[in-house]
Amino acid sequence: METIRVMNRAEDYAAANINRDHVEVWEEGERNKGNKGCLEWWYFDCDTEDGIKIGVNFALYHPLMGSSGQGYNPFVYFNIQMPDGTVKNHPMMFGSDDATASKDRCDVRIGDNRFEGDLDNYHIVINGDEGTKIDVCLKSTSSAWRPGTGYVLNGETDQFFTWLCAVPRGDVSGTLVVDGKEYDVKGTGYHDHQWPSIQTFFFWNQWVWARQQNDDYTMVLFDCVAPAANDYRRIPIFFIEDKEGNVIFDNTDTETCRVEIPETIVHDKCGRTYPAVSRYIFTKGDTTVEYTLTAGKEFVYTDHYAAAPAPLKALFDAKGVDTKYSRFAATGDLVMKKDGETVLEFSGELLYELESFTKNYVL
Repeated sequence: METIRVMNRAEDYAAANINRDHVEVWEEGERNKGNKGCLEWWYFDCDTEDGIKIGVNFALYHPLMGSSGQGYNPFVYFNIQMPDGTVKNHPMMFGSDDATASKDRCDVRIGDNRFEGDLDNYHIVINGDEGTKIDVCLKSTSSAWRPGTGYVLNGETDQFFTWLCAVPRGDVSGTLVVDGKEYDVKGTGYHDHQWPSIQTFFFWNQWVWARQQNDDYTMVLFDCVAPAANDYRRIPIFFIEDKEGNVIFDNTDTETCRVEIPETIVHDKCGRTYPAVSRYIFTKGDTTVEYTLTAGKEFVYTDHYAAAPAPLKALFDAKGVDTKYSRFAATGDLVMKKDGETVLEFSGELLYELESFTKNYVL
């Protein structure tokens, strides 16, 4: 039985009032109603020409706790990786009255931090601790994309997961201040928006997210695996755009993807067996895309279970949740063939994230 599916049928678009042909600006506005357990966040990351990597998350509801049903519990997070390997992570919690969000467009204010834009241009400002400040602009050089309506539905519970890739690729400029020192920022960025009805660790067993680009193409992979109750059903979301923002291949279908794991590693902190090499083979009509992801150095590791407050940890224990997060350097190799002939091929470096929500990571 297909209990988890991408909502991409004609009746799904009609029910959600979603334009099948293109993403509209209002889809970047606040989407959830604050129901208990729901989440909503706007994510941004970038790689600068100087080798600095920045990750940002603006959340109306704390990603671990979700909504209490009593208003916002806002959260701003940033991660900065300097070329010398120094990493600065900082979560900032705020009160319910410290946040506002527009329903018409992306315009989120949390304290004196803001994330605003219109699918084409964005301005992101974070005033952190210890003299840290991020003030950058993101200009899209791609086209917004979503899997179907942007919703993945669990038909047994009516709970949903969401994903809107608002900017698969864009130019980033601005300034960064770290420990009182100012840096000019110029590089390539990415932005997505999510508003699931339930915490992600109750909806999925695991996921892998990766993005990669060269001068001519941008590729994004979001490989999500359902929990045991849903037979570990895989939703392998994937797309490739050219430099004009045209989608030249995409996938949301479980049946058109095969995943191979030629090599594994045992994580030195949590002891779980993870992929060292993952190979995704997508087949649609006369087109086959093979994408091989090879893990390198781990840059970020977070044990969300250990960091959870006691009441949430008790809930985790009851539900079998033991969530860990990793971000790896990697290499990606992509080959597209039509009728057996190679029409696209590229390789390069990237960062990818792996979320493991239970002790049973499924290879």
